[in-house]
Amino acid sequence: MNEFMHTLTAYHLHFSYMKRNNPLREELLKYIKNDEKPNIIISELFEEFISLTNNHEYPLLINNGRVILLDKIEDIYNFDEYKKRMFIIPKAGKTNIPIQMVNLKQTDKIYNFGANWASTYPNNIFIYDINGEYYLVCHRNGGSGCKTVLCAVLNQLQKQKGIKVEMNWMPPTIDESSTNYNIDKISLIYEENKSSDITDEPNRKTKKIQIKELTLSLNQGRFSKISSILNNFKLKEISKDEALEQIKIDVDDDSYNNASLIVKIGKSNKKVSWDDFEGLLDSFDITEKVRGLKEKKFIDELKKCSDEFLLSLLDGERL
Repeated sequence: MNEFMHTLTAYHLHFSYMKRNNPLREELLKYIKNDEKPNIIISELFEEFISLTNNHEYPLLINNGRVILLDKIEDIYNFDEYKKRMFIIPKAGKTNIPIQMVNLKQTDKIYNFGANWASTYPNNIFIYDINGEYYLVCHRNGGSGCKTVLCAVLNQLQKQKGIKVEMNWMPPTIDESSTNYNIDKISLIYEENKSSDITDEPNRKTKKIQIKELTLSLNQGRFSKISSILNNFKLKEISKDEALEQIKIDVDDDSYNNASLIVKIGKSNKKVSWDDFEGLLDSFDITEKVRGLKEKKFIDELKKCSDEFLLSLLDGERL
């Protein structure tokens, strides 16, 4: 495995009948009025997902420029009669973007694929059935994940049945979360949108150009106020936007509109963009537990970490 940061994020899966724009509103009206819960068998739902991949019904699996595929359930493990874990590896990526592939052994070999191709990457996901309640634990390797598009496609599948799917985030405790890292540096950035003359290059997209950057070492006592602001953000006492505004006031320069951070997690340093920083707070870091493991040993340890993580969130439940 590579040396990216590995994290877990947990969600409680909630299924309910759609109250608005329900295509089966008349026949489901009594269930909607009584706020009844749909009878969902999670393995059957994912078998339906698998059949769409295997039958190449990709339009249903594409959402907002992203694609997700699932061709099998890797395994199902029964803890006991009322608790089980399902392991799947959805493959997700972006659509409508031309792809260029390079053969690393023959660097002169470059393969171009048009916008009707998509590159997808495997994502490890665990689904738990605990006494009739469903939970999802998503593994993220670096910045990659597929939770958002997975939720969107599951809703596409269920909408025709008048059902909606919600993934409610289960926050880790302070001791479990990635808030146990140290922020070494912050770089304040000012960016501008730049684009070519549209009459010359009509297909050229606007891109951001970095104009200036100010890097501050938070190990120095003179920036203790900025460290305090970031700590308040880590504890979710202020929002991301409020944190950046307060930092700009402290450095007496209102022009900065972006930032990045160098964070120390275990023995490694990682550069985290300002937009990704918030996601880092919502996850449970397992990098040190899986570092250097490959293939089956990696997956076995990942399953163990996922089980322990969910157990810690279920307030006394036993798997």
